[in-house]
Amino acid sequence: MVGLLSVLAHDLGLTRLTMGDIAPLILSGMGTALLIQPFLQPRLLRWFPLPLPWITLLVTGIQLGLMLQFIRLDQYGYLAAFGCLLGLVTMQCYLGMNFGGRASLLTGVVVTLLVHGLYVAVGGEDSLLRPEQEFLFVVSALAITAVMAMANGFQRRRREHLAQLYKQQAEQNRLIREQKLALDLRSRELIRANDSLRQVSLSDGLTGVANRRCLDETLGREWLRHVRSITAGQRSSDPAEHNGLALLLIDIDAFKAYNDRYGHSAGDECLRQVAGAIRRATLRLNDLTARYGGEEFAVLLPDTAIEGAEQVARRIMANIQALDIAHDDSPVAPRITVSLGIAHVGNETQIEAAALLKLADQALYQAKNQGRNRIMVHALA
Repeated sequence: MVGLLSVLAHDLGLTRLTMGDIAPLILSGMGTALLIQPFLQPRLLRWFPLPLPWITLLVTGIQLGLMLQFIRLDQYGYLAAFGCLLGLVTMQCYLGMNFGGRASLLTGVVVTLLVHGLYVAVGGEDSLLRPEQEFLFVVSALAITAVMAMANGFQRRRREHLAQLYKQQAEQNRLIREQKLALDLRSRELIRANDSLRQVSLSDGLTGVANRRCLDETLGREWLRHVRSITAGQRSSDPAEHNGLALLLIDIDAFKAYNDRYGHSAGDECLRQVAGAIRRATLRLNDLTARYGGEEFAVLLPDTAIEGAEQVARRIMANIQALDIAHDDSPVAPRITVSLGIAHVGNETQIEAAALLKLADQALYQAKNQGRNRIMVHALA
């Protein structure tokens, strides 16, 4: 800007300076801009943490030196006036952005009076600036200072208000995040509590195995899966092999006599041991061991052939025998024994789930009527 003003004044004949006199000023201004520009970039300021106020003071000093040089060389004084106004506006922008309107107003007044005093002290006698023109220059500079101070004050208040709003928004966002985190933690706790309650509602409190409710729900799901597999196999030209569904009912022989002889505490312990022995006989994760009621237990074996169901039944009988729980009042053996009934449906059978349970109960009834401590099977192809 200083260089353009110099060339414009030279072309209009407003100065007695030659181009040789103006060239150093133009080059010095360009060199100052090139040196200062990299430091005003935020990225370079992070790399080279030179304080921005010191850079501004340096630039202001360079501008003041250039103005003094203009005052010495420019006998008419127009360039000095324009240059001073340009430097004043630059300084006002910086001071207003960083220190507010009052600081920019006070500094603008002091600098205007200082530059005018220097011009009066250094300027030549043949200057074109008459007293009224000098007065107009000072008034213009002070008016610019006042307007810039008001604008800077308004802008600073606006920035402070926005900063306060951003701060409040950040605080609200922090509170929202904390509340969301607390809600997530609470939700996870509720989910775990619901899972625990569901586990409690689906398990037998005494033996730890599944209860009758869990058996009924699982039997319903597995029965639907069994029916769907049969339907899909009938529709397909190359049906996948399905082993069927098996249900085992186990009853402890003469358990009432055991309770009468050894007491209910011993009876509860006997139920826990028998439940553990039955559960150990199942080897797959989807096999279900449940307490059917009283001293009766059930084992549901999805996708199991009749041979596999019989193997599980034999393992249950072996595990019960290995417990070797004494039962002196048993009419079957001097230890705890069980009777076991197996119901099995294959690929071609489509009956109701309750019918499968009834078949298993009939097989168990036959095992008990034929002397107990044995396995009976009802299989439907």
